[in-house]
Amino acid sequence: MRLDRADLATLQQLVRHSRPLAPAQAAALRPIVEEIFLAGEPYKKEATQGFLGIMMDQSGFGARDLQQPNDIGGQASGVVVADRFPGFCASRSLHDGDVILGAAEPAQAFNSPEDLKFAIGSLQPGSVVRLQVLRHGQVVEVPLKLDCKPAEVDSVETAESFRRERAEKFDQYWHDTFAPLLKESVG
Repeated sequence: MRLDRADLATLQQLVRHSRPLAPAQAAALRPIVEEIFLAGEPYKKEATQGFLGIMMDQSGFGARDLQQPNDIGGQASGVVVADRFPGFCASRSLHDGDVILGAAEPAQAFNSPEDLKFAIGSLQPGSVVRLQVLRHGQVVEVPLKLDCKPAEVDSVETAESFRRERAEKFDQYWHDTFAPLLKESVG
């Protein structure tokens, strides 16, 4: 089951009637609300290009430095997930620090961030891509349904600006709607 932005008012009422919240509940609430809010946040879309919503480690470190075999063939190479954009598919399925080794079907290794960008950008939004990911020493297959690429995201700088603007919108929403409920609700 997946909640969408229209469900946030119901969630707000649920929180209001469930007070006081346990500290663990209060801590988990903000990232849940952020994901739901930003998944529904409109943006100008590049309708023909898929998008994961990640910032990639640009330091040159990749799984190849781990000298570990993978299922795509040969030694592992890959792209490290440095950060994820809340509201996009990678936020729900990938973890910071994951190493995306490649696509599982058809098999394709990612040796650089450019390989990953090209592969994902050449797929249509809504396509399901199955990524081979090195996570905690294990290779796992992670299916993701691609989002539309934001039209204004074409570099690291514009991606950071896009993410910052969305974060500011969410912070204002949180401050206005959920934060007041939590000020006196933690039990």
